[in-house]
Amino acid sequence: MTPAWPPRSIDHKALVVAYTNVLSWPLHLGGVPVTEAGIDAALDRSTHGVWSVLCEDLFDAVVMPADAGRKVVLAMQRGKDHQDVGAVVPCLLAGSWRIFFVQARTGSVISGARVLSAMQRVALPPTEGSRWEVPPWSRAEPRRIELPNAQILVGWLSSPPDAAAARR
Repeated sequence: MTPAWPPRSIDHKALVVAYTNVLSWPLHLGGVPVTEAGIDAALDRSTHGVWSVLCEDLFDAVVMPADAGRKVVLAMQRGKDHQDVGAVVPCLLAGSWRIFFVQARTGSVISGARVLSAMQRVALPPTEGSRWEVPPWSRAEPRRIELPNAQILVGWLSSPPDAAAARR
């Protein structure tokens, strides 16, 4: 699988191998498909390239400004009173954006955020300026986590992150 688990942001090869082996995501580097056999050559060829995956039937990507997304992440972490306690929503921090990964074809329930799906691409680490805040794999072992339905974000977006803290 990967040299060490979980993959670290600075270990580009471990990230790319996790995408292909653990998540079974078909990767592209600069828009060109990269096979598992071509990972080493692609990494040698480009240290600053854009690694991406098409959403296709893999997931929907809910994109929101980083500050708004931070409030959602905090709400999930603090939301002990919320019905979806323990739910994990993979989140990618990419520049001034946070991108949440949810089940394919469920993102349409989200209003006020851009939703990427089908033939749209999402740039992934090790692309410069992006890192996993909540990765799409288990931290304990090399296996993918089940993506939640986007409906879970509706609840987190509608409850302010400080509401749970204020009730304590």
